[in-house]
Amino acid sequence: MTAKRRPGSSARGRRARKNVLHVPDSAIDFSDIPPLSREQLAAMRRVGRPPIGGATKRPIAFRINPNLLQHLRRLAADRGKSYQTLMHDLLEKAVAESQG
Repeated sequence: MTAKRRPGSSARGRRARKNVLHVPDSAIDFSDIPPLSREQLAAMRRVGRPPIGGATKRPIAFRINPNLLQHLRRLAADRGKSYQTLMHDLLEKAVAESQG
């Protein structure tokens, strides 16, 4: 009899949260950090992806056949896209076709 498999990510997540030291911002000493120059400020960019149009995309997770994923990745590379973008485009096209 094999042990019941638990989702690894949630177990790791619980362990990671236990090891995090939470320090309030008011307790951090910023006095030894020099101010940023105009050049440094101008070179900064936002982290993360901006929303496209008015709607933001929502991350999801689902299971996919490894052979299909490999095929999608190859197809996406041939088109110069990420496989996630290709999957989104294909799903969007399929939904549009099914509606009209």
